[in-house]
Amino acid sequence: MKKTISFLLFTLIISFTGISQITQAEKDSIEKYNNKVIADAVKEILSDEDLLRPYEVSANHGNFREKIMDIIKLNQDSVIIKITQLTRFSGVITIQENGKIKEISDAPSIAKMIDDLQSQIPSTISSKPDEIWDDYFFGDSTHIETWYFKNKNDKKCEFAVTFTNGQITVFTFKI
Repeated sequence: MKKTISFLLFTLIISFTGISQITQAEKDSIEKYNNKVIADAVKEILSDEDLLRPYEVSANHGNFREKIMDIIKLNQDSVIIKITQLTRFSGVITIQENGKIKEISDAPSIAKMIDDLQSQIPSTISSKPDEIWDDYFFGDSTHIETWYFKNKNDKKCEFAVTFTNGQITVFTFKI
């Protein structure tokens, strides 16, 4: 046993010694290459006019901030369906317990997701989100409201609403 451990330790030391044998010239060459790749990527992103153009909104949903959970709890599905049919709405993302991610954008699937969410949320859930995140990125303002709760089966769930430049653009439901 001691011989095995000694051999493994010796092998480990040799392998680390081999790794550290990279010359300074090689390190400089690797760093120069990495800096060039990063600089090229930044240059490409900054030259893409679509990324630099602010996100055009088709509706202002500012009056829905901190009210989406009430709409869901009051079974006002038609309001949410109307929001999801706007041109700049990206879709609904559902993340299942097994990690499978599914994006839906058609009205029947969204209605089913809302029904599923309504069946999962406890009646005591707050209208106010547990977390609000605001940021400004590439000319667009992003506001995300997130609720964390345990469903009726005592499993952790999450629901989030993303506003981009004032318009609701994404719903995320994590079961």
